[in-house]
Amino acid sequence: MKRLAVQVIMCWAALAVGVLAARVAVAQTVSAPVAATAQPAASAKPGAAKPHDAKASPLIGLFKDLCGSDLQDVAAMKAKAKRLGWATVADTAHAELASMLKISRSTPVEKTHLQAYARTLDGQRYFAVLSGVKARDITAHGCYVYDFAASDAKPLAAKPLTAWLGAKPRSAVFKDGTATRVWHLPPNLFGYAKVLGGFFPAGSAAAKKVGFDGATLGATFVVK
Repeated sequence: MKRLAVQVIMCWAALAVGVLAARVAVAQTVSAPVAATAQPAASAKPGAAKPHDAKASPLIGLFKDLCGSDLQDVAAMKAKAKRLGWATVADTAHAELASMLKISRSTPVEKTHLQAYARTLDGQRYFAVLSGVKARDITAHGCYVYDFAASDAKPLAAKPLTAWLGAKPRSAVFKDGTATRVWHLPPNLFGYAKVLGGFFPAGSAAAKKVGFDGATLGATFVVK
């Protein structure tokens, strides 16, 4: 379990660059029951997931709207962000955004796209990152939303996410206030490799490794 916890935490250090490098590392090192995944049903179609429940966490709603479809095309990702009211911002728009992206930009993987966004909802400012990476013969796009002000893991309630994705998380780690869940190949999101949820308490060792504290949800879509 300790080894798995370390690997899951390190996944989040590569969040903004599509989690591709971390995905390869996890697949090679975690135990077989966690690494093994079933292929999505042949009948699954892009965008098949249900629309989000307005009563759910704002972070979950923001994630579903921004990251629940169109990740196969960078132009479509950008257009959707603009249409939903997300504005592009510099890495320095928030101290934790800057810290996290500094780690992401330093990872040794080819980046095809990496842009931060911000949006204010009900007086609360949220951030997002759209990304693209290439590793060997694989291209992947990533979409992540962040609530740096979150003080607990409530924005990451597993029940509404599991109902939306059509499967329970394949791995989960809860230690010293840190909470992470990973849904591999979610049946209702065809083409998606992973959906990840994480909460990192302020001052924790995990927060220092990933470069930020608070709550985040992310998705990785394998283009080819």
